[in-house]
Amino acid sequence: MSMAIVKMKKITLAASVGSKDEILNVLLENGSVDIVDLKDADASLGEAGCFKDPPALREAEEEYNKIGLVCGFLKKYSNVKENLFTKKEILTLKEFKEAGSNAKWKEIYGKCASISKAMDENRSERTAAANKIGSYFGWENMDTDLSQLDSLRMTVYFIGTINARYIDELKTEVSTASDDAIVIEVSSRQKKINLFVLAHKDETGKISEILKKYGFAKTGIDLDMAPKEKIEYLESRVKELDRQYEDLAGQAFDLASNLKDMEKVYDFMASKLEKEKTISKLARTRETFVLEGWVPGCKADRIKSILKHKYPDALVILEEPAEDDAPPIQLKNNAFVEPFEVITSLYSLPLNDEIDPTPVLTPFFILFFGMM
Repeated sequence: MSMAIVKMKKITLAASVGSKDEILNVLLENGSVDIVDLKDADASLGEAGCFKDPPALREAEEEYNKIGLVCGFLKKYSNVKENLFTKKEILTLKEFKEAGSNAKWKEIYGKCASISKAMDENRSERTAAANKIGSYFGWENMDTDLSQLDSLRMTVYFIGTINARYIDELKTEVSTASDDAIVIEVSSRQKKINLFVLAHKDETGKISEILKKYGFAKTGIDLDMAPKEKIEYLESRVKELDRQYEDLAGQAFDLASNLKDMEKVYDFMASKLEKEKTISKLARTRETFVLEGWVPGCKADRIKSILKHKYPDALVILEEPAEDDAPPIQLKNNAFVEPFEVITSLYSLPLNDEIDPTPVLTPFFILFFGMM
C-alpha cells in the first residue's frame, strides 16, 4: 500500500453532554476527524429521540451562506487573482478564532448585498430601456404624442405594421369604407410598412375589421412622448444608468480590499458550520452523547491520550477497520505534490488498498496546465 494513503482507525466515544463542545474542539484541533452520521448508522436511535437539529446549526448555515456571498461578490472586483494552486495563508489557532470574532463582516455583507441589488436593478432597467429603443426605430418621423391624440375626443387611432404587398388594397378599402379615415405611411423596412390610421370613433369596428383582414399588427410602443423624443430620452437614460453602474462598481472595488479578511471569516464560518453539522450527527440523551468516526492512524493514540487525560470519565475506543467498513480516504504527500491532490480528487480518490496516483501524475499535471 502506498504511503501516500493515510491508514485510518475507527473511534467510538461516549461522554457527558456538558463536555461535548470541548471534546469536539480537541478532536478538531488535534487532527482531521471524519464523524459518522449515526442517524444513518442506526435507525433505532432516531426512533428513541436521540437526534435533534440544534438552532445553532441553522444560524451557522445562514452565516456561512452570507459570508460566502460576500467573498463571491468581492472576488469579482478584486485586483488580486488566484489560481487553482495558490497556497492559502496559514493561520495560527489564535488568528483563526480572531477571524471568527470579526464583526465587521456583517457590515460588509450589508454593503455588498445593497450594491449587488442596486447593480441587478440597474442592469434590468438598462436592458429594458435598450430593448425599448429598438421598438421605436422606424417611427421617428411621427411627431405625435398621446396628449395630442387624446385631445381628439371623437377619433380613434391605430398604430402598427402591415406587409407592403397589401398597402394599396388596404388604402383603397379604407377610403371606400370611410370618407374621414386617414392612412399615413410612417416608414417602411424589410417589406413591412409602419402605419398610423386615424378614424372617427363611430367607425372603429369597421376600420378594425379592414385592418385585421390585411394582417395589420399593432405595435407596442408607448406614445407618452413623440417617438423621436422617446428615443432621445431612452438613450439618455441608458447613458445615465451606465454611469450609475460605474459608480456602484467603484464602490465594489473599494470593498474588495477587505477580501483577504473576509476569506478568513469564511474559513472560520465553514469550520463552525462543520462543527454544528458534526453535533447534529451525534446521538444524545439528557446526560450523555456518543460519536463514531475515523481518525488518522498516526494520530489516533495521541488523540485518545489527550481525551483520557482531560476527560477521565469518557469512554474512548480505537479499532482497526473491519472488512465491511469504508473509511474515508485521506492522502498524504510532500509539499511539492500536495497542491495537485485536488486534481486527483476531481476524478476519483483511490481506495485504501490502491496506490495514490498523484505523485506519478504530478509532472503531467504541471505540463498540461503549463500549456493552457
